[in-house]
Amino acid sequence: MKKFLLLILSVILITGCVQKEQNASNQVQANSSFEASEKNKSIYLAGGCFWGLQKYIEAIHGVKNVVVGYANGTWEEERDITYEDVQIGITGFRETLYVEYDPDEVSLDTILFSFFYVIDPTVENRQGSDVGSQYQTGVYYTDDETKEAVERIAEIEKERYDRFVVEIEPLEVFYEAEEYHQHYLDKNPDGYCHINPGQIEWMKQIIVDPGDYRRPEKSEIKEMLTPEQYYVTQENGTEEAFNNEYWDFFEKGIYVDVVSGEPLFSSEDKFESQCGWAAFSKGIDVNTFFFTEDDLEEEIRLEIRSRAANSHLGHLFQGDTESPTGNRYCINSAAVRFVPYDKMTEEGYEYLMFLFEKSDSKTGYKNINAKEAKEIMDKESNAVIIDVREKYEYDEGHIPNAKLLPVGSISDVSAKEIIPQKDTIVLVYCRSGNRSKTASAYLADLGYTNVYEFGGIMEWPYETVKD
Repeated sequence: MKKFLLLILSVILITGCVQKEQNASNQVQANSSFEASEKNKSIYLAGGCFWGLQKYIEAIHGVKNVVVGYANGTWEEERDITYEDVQIGITGFRETLYVEYDPDEVSLDTILFSFFYVIDPTVENRQGSDVGSQYQTGVYYTDDETKEAVERIAEIEKERYDRFVVEIEPLEVFYEAEEYHQHYLDKNPDGYCHINPGQIEWMKQIIVDPGDYRRPEKSEIKEMLTPEQYYVTQENGTEEAFNNEYWDFFEKGIYVDVVSGEPLFSSEDKFESQCGWAAFSKGIDVNTFFFTEDDLEEEIRLEIRSRAANSHLGHLFQGDTESPTGNRYCINSAAVRFVPYDKMTEEGYEYLMFLFEKSDSKTGYKNINAKEAKEIMDKESNAVIIDVREKYEYDEGHIPNAKLLPVGSISDVSAKEIIPQKDTIVLVYCRSGNRSKTASAYLADLGYTNVYEFGGIMEWPYETVKD
C-alpha cells in the first residue's frame, strides 16, 4: 500500500532527481565497521539517497553520530572505493548510514520505526526519483541483540504492506563516504533531498518512545482482548456509531492503544462530533501513527494504525468544520483504553502530565477584528502574520506577507523558525475562528506574549495575494 505520511502538515513533497556532484579525487577510507563508544550502540540503515536520510535521522533526540557511506557490496580493487564506483551499479554497495545512539535517551525501536516511516519498503533498487542498486533499502546489524530488535520490528512493518523487499542482513563491510557527502544538506541547504522537510520536523517532535510499548505476541493479544476489541484492532473492523464507549465521553486523561499501551490522544484534544465515534483534533505525538490509503469503501480514506502494535484505530478526515484544527481523528472506542488523569502517574504516564499543565493556563492572547488587525499591520512593520489554514487554502489566496503555519503542525521548533522572538507581535489568521483560537492558544502556551487572534473572518476585506 502507498503511504500518505504528511497530509496533516500539508507540506509540498520535494520531487525530481538531481544528479549528485562528482569528485573522483576525494577517495574513501575503508572501514569494516565503526566502533561505538562503550555507552552507545549502533545500527546501519540504507534508505535511498543518504543526504536526506542523514538529516532525517540526526533530528532524533538521542542520536549521537551519523556517518554516510557504502555498505555490503563487493570490492576487490586495491584502491579505495569512490562514489563514482558505487554509482556504476555493479558493486552491490548501498548508500548507507552508520547511526550511533545512546540507548538511555532513545530506543532502537524509535530509530527503526522512524526509518521505516520515511522509506517505501515495497520497491527494489529505488527510492523516490532515485533509481539504481545503490538506492536499495536495508537494515544491517552487528550483534544478536540488535538483530532481534530489527527482525521483531520488521515483522510488524511487513504486516502494513502487500510486498516487503527491505534487506535485513548482518553488516559485512562499510566504507565511509567522501567528506563532501557528510552532512551534505547542512553545507547545501537547497540541495536535493527526497525526504519531505515536514517529515524531518516530525522527528524533532518525538514525545513517545515505542520501545516502552512493545506489542505482545499474537497469541497473547487474542487472550487479552474482548471479541470486539480483537475485531476492530486485528481485523480492521468498525464498531457501531453512537453505540461505543467513548463517543460522548469527556473525562480528563489520555487514551492509549488497547494492545500495547502506547499513548495516542489527550482528552484536551477531544471534541464533540456528530460522527458518532470518539473524535480528536490531533494526537499527543504524530509519530505514533501510521497513515495508509484505505480503499475498502467507495470513498478513499486515510486509515490510522498505531505505530508500535499496528492496531487499526480508525480514519483521518481533513477539512472537518467541527474540529479546531480541521483534522478529525475518528477513532474506534474498542481500539483504545482511557487512563484517567489521576491514574497517569501510577500507570507510568507521568511524563505526559505537561499536556494538562498547558491547558490550565489563561488564554494568553487577545481577540481583535479585521480593522484592528490591519491597523497593527500598517503600524508595526515587524509584526508577523501567521496563516494557520492548510496549504491548499493558503494557496487560494492569503494576506500579503502572511507566513503559512498550519495549526496542526505548530510546535516550539516550527514556531521558532517563523517567530524567533517570544515578544514579537504575532497576528493569527484563519477563516475559522476555532482554528485560529486553537493556534493562538498553542502559541501562548509556548511563551509568545503578544499574540492577536483575528479568525472567523470569512472574507478578509483588504488585499489578498497568491504565491
